[in-house]
Amino acid sequence: MPRFCPPPPPPPASPALPAADWTFVADASGGWATHFRFQPSWGANASLSRGHLVNRLSGGCVNLRSAGSVRGHSNGSPQNVGAPPSDSTELVPSPELAAFHTLRSRAAASSDASSGAGGCVPPPAASFQFVAQGTSKEPLTLQAGADGLLAAARGCPRDSCRFQLLPAGEGGAGWFQLRSLSTGRLVRLAHAAMPTEASWGGARPPFARPKQRPPRARARRGEAACPIGAGAADSPAGWRYNATLWGPVVAAALAPWAEGELTASVLDLAFSPHMYPAGRRHALPGLHVSVREGRLYYRANSDYRLTLVLDMLRTVARLVRLPDVEFVAHLWDHPKATSGRG
Repeated sequence: MPRFCPPPPPPPASPALPAADWTFVADASGGWATHFRFQPSWGANASLSRGHLVNRLSGGCVNLRSAGSVRGHSNGSPQNVGAPPSDSTELVPSPELAAFHTLRSRAAASSDASSGAGGCVPPPAASFQFVAQGTSKEPLTLQAGADGLLAAARGCPRDSCRFQLLPAGEGGAGWFQLRSLSTGRLVRLAHAAMPTEASWGGARPPFARPKQRPPRARARRGEAACPIGAGAADSPAGWRYNATLWGPVVAAALAPWAEGELTASVLDLAFSPHMYPAGRRHALPGLHVSVREGRLYYRANSDYRLTLVLDMLRTVARLVRLPDVEFVAHLWDHPKATSGRG
């Protein structure tokens, strides 16, 4: 069974123009923002003759707005969510879409697809016409402009309305990408506050193994003595504190992690800039600390207040025996904390 030939390499990247949120732009090279699937309309007997282009990043559809503009958000309020299937998102694809799905299904079921036997076929290029046409009889077709911005237009100069259909590749089973024949690049949904890669893309191997479920610990109540070590020359004689006030606060803070299964790799995701909106990616957590058998290990993401924090950790480790623990510390002036949690 033939497989799809790889597309030609994209043209040299030009300086990216700022794209408004919820627009579609044919200027990308990959990521979840470039993944689409075609959801058939219920009235079309689940065929590919009519349906909606759903974007993986937002879960919403390619939506026809006023004056031929194309957006990814809904028509009603609120407009900060992906557009659900509706009359303004319904599309009629060219026959190449059905041919693409047929060939992909056959290739996936055939062992020849992995071995490359039978050669390859060029990925088909499809066009998409909106069912909603307005007052004119001439169809509105999805089109990539000279700047890559997608819109709905009547009439298509050259290849501006044709998009090559490409399998989404690893991690994109069931999804496909749209490569504009006019720009040579992939169509993406632009949105600064949404991560363009899978969240686990922030973790790098070797990955940590899940830890066994720890025994349930209860925060202390009443008076408790701090077990000050006897070896340090600057150790105080010892002190006592009343845990009654802070016991419930500590217990509430630890409750989400009581079941275990939190690994170092998961904590590393806090360092991925894709986990945060564009306006806050400069303020990533500064420190990942691991205590193992009394030894301190850390990975720093920023030197902001790093000397102070490390001195505090070393001092505490010298005075008391620390438990085996792992945590991420945010050292900026405005920590990322949910409302009401300080």
